[in-house]
Amino acid sequence: MSKEPFPIQRKVTAPGLRRRKESGEKFSVVTACDFPSARSAEEAGIDVLLVGDSLGMVELGYQNTLPVTMDEMVHHCRAVARGARRPLLVERLVPFHEAGRHPGQEPEEVVSHEDLRVARHPRPDPD
Repeated sequence: MSKEPFPIQRKVTAPGLRRRKESGEKFSVVTACDFPSARSAEEAGIDVLLVGDSLGMVELGYQNTLPVTMDEMVHHCRAVARGARRPLLVERLVPFHEAGRHPGQEPEEVVSHEDLRVARHPRPDPD
């Protein structure tokens, strides 16, 4: 018998989600902006946690998502990463220059090195 209160589950990965989708298996996705919501989502068995720029309105009190900075997104992604270990963590910030584009229009700049900062941050070690 295991001493762990909950069985240890494998970390969710992008290739694993692709396999599940291709086989018709469903998976769960919820938005999380902070440590407590990430912890609750992990305990509920959620597969993917989305940290989106809507946190500007929900958590930061902005009128819209346009003022959200990359530094604010990194701050919230780190908090979510500390709260949940198993789910795949996805960050989504719509760059201001992309917000007004129409479907099918080509972006002027796909991604800058600054935008990749979130992807380069490893999950923090548990305290």
